[in-house]
Amino acid sequence: MSPLKKRISGAEFFDDESIAVEVLSSTKEQQSFGTSTPSRQSIRSSNASGGDLMPLDMFPDERSIESDFGSQWTGDGYDGSKEEDEQTERDIFEKARQYLSPGPIVRYMIYLYGERKLLTFFCAHFMCSMVIFAHFFLIKFDQKAAAVPEGAPFYWWKRIVPPIEFGTMHAVLFQMALIPLTMCRYTIAGLSESVVNSVVPLNRMIRLHIHLGYTICILLVLSTILFFIFFGTLCANGEEAICAKLTSEIMCTGYGIFASILILLGTSYFRNRIPYEVFYGVHHLVFIMYAITIAHTLDDKQRNHEANRSQTFKWFSATLLYYFCDRAAMYLNHRYKAGLVSSSTIEGGNGSRMIILRLRRPALFDFKPGQYAFLRIPSIDQQWHPYSIASGASSSQLEFYVEVMKNGSWTDSLWRLLDGDGDSGFSKRQIDVDILGPCGTSLAKTEDFSHALAIGTGTGIVPILSLYKQHVRQLLRLDPWSHFQDLENHSKKIVAAERALAARKGSLALRAANACVALCKRRPDILDAATNAAVGPDDSLATVIARKIQMHERRLRWKDVRASKQRLKSQAFQATRSIYGVVLLALLPAIGVFVIGMTISVNTSSANQRDAIKLVLQASTFVFQVIFAFTTICIWDFNDLLAYTDTVTCLIAPFADWYWWLQYDNNDTGKLTPSDVTTFCLLTGYMTARLWSRAVKPHNKSWRKSVSTDVIGGAMEGLDIVWVSRSASLVSELMPDINSIWDSLAEQWGRENASKVCKISVYVTDEDETACELLRKELSSTQLFEDGAIRFGRPNFDQLIEDHTIRMICTRKKSYSLLAFCGSQDVAEELQRSKVSNDMVTAITGQNNAHQMEFVSESYGGSKREKKTGKETSGQPEEEKAEGLTTRTFTSYCPPSSRKYLI
Repeated sequence: MSPLKKRISGAEFFDDESIAVEVLSSTKEQQSFGTSTPSRQSIRSSNASGGDLMPLDMFPDERSIESDFGSQWTGDGYDGSKEEDEQTERDIFEKARQYLSPGPIVRYMIYLYGERKLLTFFCAHFMCSMVIFAHFFLIKFDQKAAAVPEGAPFYWWKRIVPPIEFGTMHAVLFQMALIPLTMCRYTIAGLSESVVNSVVPLNRMIRLHIHLGYTICILLVLSTILFFIFFGTLCANGEEAICAKLTSEIMCTGYGIFASILILLGTSYFRNRIPYEVFYGVHHLVFIMYAITIAHTLDDKQRNHEANRSQTFKWFSATLLYYFCDRAAMYLNHRYKAGLVSSSTIEGGNGSRMIILRLRRPALFDFKPGQYAFLRIPSIDQQWHPYSIASGASSSQLEFYVEVMKNGSWTDSLWRLLDGDGDSGFSKRQIDVDILGPCGTSLAKTEDFSHALAIGTGTGIVPILSLYKQHVRQLLRLDPWSHFQDLENHSKKIVAAERALAARKGSLALRAANACVALCKRRPDILDAATNAAVGPDDSLATVIARKIQMHERRLRWKDVRASKQRLKSQAFQATRSIYGVVLLALLPAIGVFVIGMTISVNTSSANQRDAIKLVLQASTFVFQVIFAFTTICIWDFNDLLAYTDTVTCLIAPFADWYWWLQYDNNDTGKLTPSDVTTFCLLTGYMTARLWSRAVKPHNKSWRKSVSTDVIGGAMEGLDIVWVSRSASLVSELMPDINSIWDSLAEQWGRENASKVCKISVYVTDEDETACELLRKELSSTQLFEDGAIRFGRPNFDQLIEDHTIRMICTRKKSYSLLAFCGSQDVAEELQRSKVSNDMVTAITGQNNAHQMEFVSESYGGSKREKKTGKETSGQPEEEKAEGLTTRTFTSYCPPSSRKYLI
């Protein structure tokens, strides 16, 4: 590395040792002025002439936070401005991104990495389905081998097709057993705050439900086609017994199952093109399908004891009954009646309409930002309709933003119900609303994150507003200056915890290697040793100096690295390799599921034992346990209780396998006893659960909550909100509430301090220039518009995420950000790719330990806003255009109160 040239307090130095000497001399010079503990009493900086020290109280604001919150320490000859640091990092990121250049394979791996929770679940689900299919296929195959004589017409058709049908039927029954679990709203909402949510993609439960549903439909359709080809061919060739079966009772129930599946498949495919009420009502046909499926195997031959059929109800009766219990618990214990406090009906110039409902919050209604609730207004109809909750988690009222759809819809009926009350501003009419919920998962546990970048598209901003109101409500309880001081102390504790944890990181193999070659006896860094000996490890001045030296080193290093393409390519390869490793790790639990399933199948099947199957099981068990041992010893950190448990499991697994395979050979039946099967499944299940957990959970733990959350009152250090809307009218409808909340924060904290803890950006992509111009005029007098928060054009999501990362790196020693998104699934996937690409670039630049980011998305779906056929803003004559883009009518259904309900 080239000699480091640095200028501090008017002196030039060219190597690490001279820097240490300067730190010592600088500290002694401060002590000669009578400052015994400079880091705790003052922060001094050299002036333009060099050498003289300026007391802290001569700074413009003595309460500013120098080290962590934007004000940068500067010395003579060195400009340490925040803008220069960010520009340096931006140049580094741009150079690193050039050498990333992911091809199609890497982009697909990035997608799998971002969806690794779903990937692990889908792979495990696929393995379970295949094992079940193979288990029952072999049973029927052996039965047909005994029933069909060799040389019979269509011999192999009769040997193969019935086993395929039998195996497919049980694979379908397995899907039918899982589907009720994806509909248990009460259970899902309860588990969303537990450790289960970090392993199972509860926020993607609708996606899992759709996946299972289409799996059933595809399997049944393919199986039915094969069935009719088989039976039709045999019947056409004179098989009278086969022809008679086509009109039997079991066939009639089969026709009913197939017809119901076709109806469900059709309405599901066109769910966005038909009224929601029609789709929701027809979708309940699935319960009729369950009833027909139960009757399918309870036909006349089963009732007359002429056949011994495999009963279908044994597969899904438990989960179906649990679903009914879940719905009953939700309906009876979490159904509330709330009075309407106020409503706002907002009509846009382009014909769009929005309703804001504010309800009195029930005492037992507890929710988190990101969750939704079902609403029902008996005066309209008895249908339940889901809407995201827009109010803060601590608010005394529940707020819902209802976008009015086409004429004749439920939302249109609600508009006509409320619009007539707006003339007087106050209505004595009492409107009761039934609430069912909360449902769904929260955005995240915000107390685990230092910052949040929340992005919403269209009406997806509503859950973000809930997070926004909760954040502002927490900040309004705090004193800004005390809050910043507490954040600095809190940041130091986090850094100390991270350093302590870093010393304990490393796999068992790495620790053993370090012990053998005595790598743990490295010489301490000269700079750290000098500063610690002079002023102590917690000294603020030493921290600032060390940080600026590090930044200068980084600039010089990357100036040289820019000329070294090979080094950048190597670092890009390492970042890409880590993505491959995590994706591979996400596939491994499926092997464990396969081993468990095959063990249960082999030891419970009535089919003939096959040596090939046992050989496959033995090889799979060996490969799975070797992989688990390798990851435990060579990859995972050896620093907690479960790490020791993993090691012990690896040690006992070979001896346990030796015992079990002896039992296979020694038992007369060639099978394990039920107790041995249970023990084997527990051991392999533990390994599978550990691999699953490590594959999907974030690898970096946030210590923010662990180090005294009460210091900062539970509030995040910063919240950045980005709202993208293609409708200027929608922005006009919601901005008054957003502005009101922002004004309350800016009034108490000041605009500069408020912008440090909360930043709002609104991107309007409406193609109607007239509507955009009206929106500019409407918002021109607001603080957010003056600060440049309202922008017209499409955002660059890659740039937004990168700018957030660079800002965190340059202004924080350690940060852990939440990237939250609410909106369409397509944009969610785009953000997922951008986030993972940004993580890779951060790793290439060596800053992945300074900043970590976790992505959470909510995409509940819903109806799309229809294009209005009425008046358009751009089509009105100039004299008829309204002064504003929207017209808002407020109606109160109770005595007037303060507008504090907004937060």
